[in-house]
Amino acid sequence: MTKKENLRTVALVYWKIGDKERSLEYSQSSLNIYKMIDDEVSAARVIANMANVYYYLSRFEDALAAYEQALEVATRIGDVVFQSRMITNIGSAYGVLGEYERSLNYCERALKLDRRVMHKRGEAIVLNNIGDFYGSVGQYDKALDYFREALAISESINDQPGMSIRLGNIGNCYACLGQTAKAIEHLKKAVALSTELKMGDVRKAFKLSREAVRIMEQTPIKAAPKRRKCSKQSNPAPVLSDVGVLKV
Repeated sequence: MTKKENLRTVALVYWKIGDKERSLEYSQSSLNIYKMIDDEVSAARVIANMANVYYYLSRFEDALAAYEQALEVATRIGDVVFQSRMITNIGSAYGVLGEYERSLNYCERALKLDRRVMHKRGEAIVLNNIGDFYGSVGQYDKALDYFREALAISESINDQPGMSIRLGNIGNCYACLGQTAKAIEHLKKAVALSTELKMGDVRKAFKLSREAVRIMEQTPIKAAPKRRKCSKQSNPAPVLSDVGVLKV
């Protein structure tokens, strides 16, 4: 294994164990070498994964700039899957920033690309993020439809990390609809699967969601509505967007 490949692998290992800062450090070192040898495609893929780190560090402007940079290369070389992942991730970042319509437009672009090349994992990611859009604007029934479709695809290809995110998001929608039993059922499955897969950030998010729903269920509410209004700030069970990590 060459030095650049070793640095790249170490960066991905730190990503997987949740040490985002160390992942960035090793990615940068790998990127410097790829630039020195004019390997533009490999450099773009490293930049794409660095953008994912920025995303999870809530450095969304940095993430957007890096995704756009990687997308330019992906488009020029005609790598449709690479293009779709970057377009998807740009949409995810805009969604977190509250630019929902812009986010949806990017997701719909990515969905067309993934379906064109029959990239099932990518299709599931995009459907999940479209569900996130509808959840963000309070259309929980429509969000559920997209999350269920995404879950079915993730199950068909045995994408267990994807399954965990979809299950949790379905649970979160049920929480916002006031269906606490179904919410807890799905969140419990998401927590169990994310724990088994050592998905620390996902497990923590859905575990907090599950506990919040339990408290919500136990709290007496006069004339409780069938549907609860959830927002990004007040939602007891926040929906998770999904970003596509490139294994380069």
